Amino acid sequence: MRLFTLAPRLQRIADLIAPGERIWDVGSDHAKLPVWLVYTGRIDFAVASDIGEGPVQNGRRTAEMFGVRDRISFILCPGLQGGNRNTADTIIIAGMGGETIVEILSAAPWTAESGVRLLLQPMSGVEELRSFLFSGCYSLEREFLIDDGGREYILIEARGGGSPQGFGIAETRIGKLPQDDPLFQRQLRRELSRLRSEAVGARARGNISLLSELELAIQKLRLLEDVDPDRSNAPVPRQPVTP
Repeated sequence: MRLFTLAPRLQRIADLIAPGERIWDVGSDHAKLPVWLVYTGRIDFAVASDIGEGPVQNGRRTAEMFGVRDRISFILCPGLQGGNRNTADTIIIAGMGGETIVEILSAAPWTAESGVRLLLQPMSGVEELRSFLFSGCYSLEREFLIDDGGREYILIEARGGGSPQGFGIAETRIGKLPQDDPLFQRQLRRELSRLRSEAVGARARGNISLLSELELAIQKLRLLEDVDPDRSNAPVPRQPVTP
């Protein structure tokens, strides 16, 4: 049977997995990512979990269809319940809100231990997720921007074993997005627009403290603006990824 093609946002995650790495895909649903990684020989074994019986069964059927059922462990559980530092080298949580990802990591404090790698792809609430990583025992190492069918996704790579870092509003909005990525300027313009709208609201409410923080964030982000319109609107090529 011909193997399916991963969506660009999942393919970017797959590109970051090293040969032989042990992964745990949380909220795996149809288990496309672990099945793809095992079937192609990138990894030998994977853990796939979901909170619902239906998604777990969907994943098992996908694995059986491609003959890799015996190499993927399917777990019915909320988040990372029952796991520990030795369960996997890399924890993947994709397709959830940032607030939900924070809840999952908070309920599994072992993810903050040294050596645990996290690949996180929030569908919303990315600033809440960044705040959690910055303020906890995690090291936010790098981020990626992915164009998938006209929608832009953010992928965060972090590791346990870090220390709390100082951060402000600007850092939670931009994080460690690659400034040389052609998608960066679009993301930056969106965040600047949001910050300006929030500043108007803070001024109207008389919240001077928040207004000062927002204005500082705007100043920081404006320093990153690209004044070359040709570069900002250039076609978006696929960026190489190093596992």
